[in-house]
Amino acid sequence: MGIKTFTPSFKRDPSLPSGVWDPMWQQPEVAARVAVDAYLALRYAQKDFGPDALLEPAAMSALSARFTEERSFGLGEVKLFEGSTTRFRGGSYGEIYRRYTYGGTRAAVNFHAQAVTFGVDSEGRYFLKGVLGRVDGDWGNRAALTCRFLARGGQCVGGVSFSCALDPAHDELFLVTGQSPRLAQGFDALESAQLSFFSKSGKSG
Repeated sequence: MGIKTFTPSFKRDPSLPSGVWDPMWQQPEVAARVAVDAYLALRYAQKDFGPDALLEPAAMSALSARFTEERSFGLGEVKLFEGSTTRFRGGSYGEIYRRYTYGGTRAAVNFHAQAVTFGVDSEGRYFLKGVLGRVDGDWGNRAALTCRFLARGGQCVGGVSFSCALDPAHDELFLVTGQSPRLAQGFDALESAQLSFFSKSGKSG
């Protein structure tokens, strides 16, 4: 019996973003596909999503609007998988960039949240994945990214959050996962995800 071999291709898939600044991230179908790929990678790696760590709406403290940028992503598209009853909703974006300047001799600081993917499946598995980082600036810097899953009427089912100090300047890769019965029960009613990127320097007051 012969063995069939395949020549691997290292060509970039032109239907996917080539980097965090690629405008293709703005296309909803592309953003959803990136999220599906991230979800499947976690499942193929047999990632243990862990216990339910979904935050209650009341437990997610409000972030200062002065230091926060929010974006909303539709979760209307449901991905079906061949041979499985599991369904998936998700999204992604390339970069949110925040720059703070203070004038005089005080150093400016640049924050970013990059290559962010998020999603939830019909069995309640959820994840938030990406990179938080900063360039330049003095010490005393921190950032946080919060993802709220919203149902019809804007009702928050729950959310996940990651925060870190960014001293010294660096990129912090993160992955937050869990499995929640509450998300499984509310999966059909999910309509959008709200992402909040908080970034603050110790010089900001």
